[in-house]
Amino acid sequence: MLGVLLIGHMILAHRRIERAFPVIDEIGHLAAGVSHWRFHHFDLYRVNPPLARLLVTYPVAVSDEEFQWTDHKVTSNTRPEFQIGIQKLWDEKLEIADLFYWPRWLNLVFYGLLILFCFRVGAQAGLPACVAWSAICPNAIAFSITVLPDVPAVAMGLLAILACWRYLGLPDCTSAAWAGVALGLALLSKLTWITAFVTIPLAALVCLAFHQTAFPQRSWLRRIGDLVIYWLAALLTLNVGYLFEDSFMPLHQFEFSSQMLGGEGASIQRPGNRVEDTWLGQVPVPVPRNYLLGIDYLRMEVEQKYWSFLNGEWKKGAWPHYYVMTTLYKTPEPTLLAAGLGFVVFLIGCWRRMVSPELFSMVILLAVPAAACFAAVSLQGGFNHHHRYVLMIYPPMFLFAALVAHPLTREVWRKREAGGRRLEEGEEWSEPAGASVALGGGEQEETERTEWGMGETQRARRAQRGTAGDYCDVASGRGLKEGEECRELGGASVAAGGGEQEGMERTEEEGGETQRARRAQRGTAGDNCDVASGRGLKEGEECRELGAASVALGGGEQEGTERTEGGMGETQRARRAQRGERRGEVGLGRGWVAGVGGWVRGLHWNEWLAIVLVTLSAASSLRVHPHYTSYFNTLSGGPENGWRLLNHSNIDWGQDMLEVDEWIKEHPQCRPLRFELDYWDFGGELFGLEPRRPPHLPSGASVDEARRMVDQTEWWIISVKTLYNKPGQSGLEYLQQLEPVDRIAYAYHVYRIDPLPESSVEVSE
Repeated sequence: MLGVLLIGHMILAHRRIERAFPVIDEIGHLAAGVSHWRFHHFDLYRVNPPLARLLVTYPVAVSDEEFQWTDHKVTSNTRPEFQIGIQKLWDEKLEIADLFYWPRWLNLVFYGLLILFCFRVGAQAGLPACVAWSAICPNAIAFSITVLPDVPAVAMGLLAILACWRYLGLPDCTSAAWAGVALGLALLSKLTWITAFVTIPLAALVCLAFHQTAFPQRSWLRRIGDLVIYWLAALLTLNVGYLFEDSFMPLHQFEFSSQMLGGEGASIQRPGNRVEDTWLGQVPVPVPRNYLLGIDYLRMEVEQKYWSFLNGEWKKGAWPHYYVMTTLYKTPEPTLLAAGLGFVVFLIGCWRRMVSPELFSMVILLAVPAAACFAAVSLQGGFNHHHRYVLMIYPPMFLFAALVAHPLTREVWRKREAGGRRLEEGEEWSEPAGASVALGGGEQEETERTEWGMGETQRARRAQRGTAGDYCDVASGRGLKEGEECRELGGASVAAGGGEQEGMERTEEEGGETQRARRAQRGTAGDNCDVASGRGLKEGEECRELGAASVALGGGEQEGTERTEGGMGETQRARRAQRGERRGEVGLGRGWVAGVGGWVRGLHWNEWLAIVLVTLSAASSLRVHPHYTSYFNTLSGGPENGWRLLNHSNIDWGQDMLEVDEWIKEHPQCRPLRFELDYWDFGGELFGLEPRRPPHLPSGASVDEARRMVDQTEWWIISVKTLYNKPGQSGLEYLQQLEPVDRIAYAYHVYRIDPLPESSVEVSE
């Protein structure tokens, strides 16, 4: 399933990469990335750390492309990367898009990592189906093919969370150090993750506090030591990423533009330093100079405030609910519905103590850092421009959406119908076996945590301290009864949608015939010896462990019991053949069609619901292909009306300039042309035409006033984000009175402007 999703996305992205023009910020990122490689300094584009730029701009850096570096002076309070990039744009015009071809393909690798990490996150929590949601998110697709750090930042954030999860399962100095390295990579990807320096350890603390028995015991003093190692490794990684450029400079040597750091009255023109004459000024800063200056510059922009647009209204500053609205507008409705249902199921499951420690811990590790980043961006107060700033909210949303297909949803619903009660103190809930369902294909793996989570050593430790309430029964999550010996069920994995399902392949590792004989002797009612079905034994019935049942659900091969020497013999296979399996016929040579039929017949109602929601989300996303940047869901009016709700990179950021050029060439009769592109002050000169612009008029002006200013029929190509005037300023709002004669993608309207008849002009005079 994972491979199919990755290949499918590459196919969809190919056309978009070829047809997408560099968006506004890409111009600066390309120039900055090339400068990192050629001059080994990080002054350019300091408001974003360099990790993603370094990796994706390498093909351009080693080429013979020339940039005009010497015309611009870099100081602590300037950003010349855009001037350098715009100069290159003036020189190359539309051909500059060729420079972005390979950098965009390299940036797409980060999206592949994001999908992979979503799969690993879901697998750890028993929800590998969350990968399906990550692969169809239109916002992630839109910015995965741009030379921007947003998607790489989400991928590196997930890596940091997975590394922290690994530490919780195997707590030692080494895993703490590797978790710190992963956090350092997240810090190197985007300044937004600076909050993760505190929130990821805080989330880990919550996991330990609520489920101490699920993780190895370790003294709090040693935990504190691991935390210090974690932070030191993160800082070391951050400094290595900047090549230790001006690291550990005394604080008094900095010049800051923000009032927060520079003091009262500080600005770009008059930088300052609030602590220059205090003892704090002598403290060395443990981060690179440009990392701290980037934070300062962003804070300065927040203090200055910029124009923001929401629901047809301009405002100087920000709305605290802006990013909540963008999430509601730019996320497919089925994804929102699935995430909402999953969140409710999770809350009810927690209240009834039905949620396994693995699922609870992964949700906390994902949600706490993401929520902190979301809140920090929403409450900064300076401006609201780009939904891409909060892409980190989607991985926990995908995890909740995948919970719809989980057996926990059925159990919560079943207990609601039966008037289910809250579990008593010390009572454990037995999670149904086979708790994860892969939608559309792929693999469901129950206990696959050797590298990432609870490995063989951890499972052995759990087995040694098996007491009532311990989750030794990994596949089903069943707690032990008082005095019962801990028996780990041996790794049944079900392939849902294709592939192979391998049953118990641990004959030599876990005791062979002797161990199975002992299990059979103590088989009593309630034991989950029947691993594939999770069926308990009736009173007096002999315990029969399933040998190597592999069932192909949705395709592939169905292998019977091929373990004459190491597993169950002919008698056992005969008994199993008589019982049959509800999800498909077990046996050799059953074929692909029979496997699909068995899988479909075995789906529960919540799994069908999840499949329907995933399909509808994919259809909603593909509806705008390849114009994912302009995506809006149906309830918000769709991409055709998105310009009435949001602005900036949410609808048009220059990505469709090549579509404009194609329209101009296909309509040679539409002359003369005027342009209002809102793209670095470019107009017709970008296409080799006269740079004529339409007249700007005050709010409330009639379109007839513009018609009086033309003496022949003209065609105007207008960016949709210019169709609302800012308060007190002239603009093109009067064009809302006209219906466009054509649309270019979802970003530009084409208007035909006819001059007023002479009689109308005379009457007006």
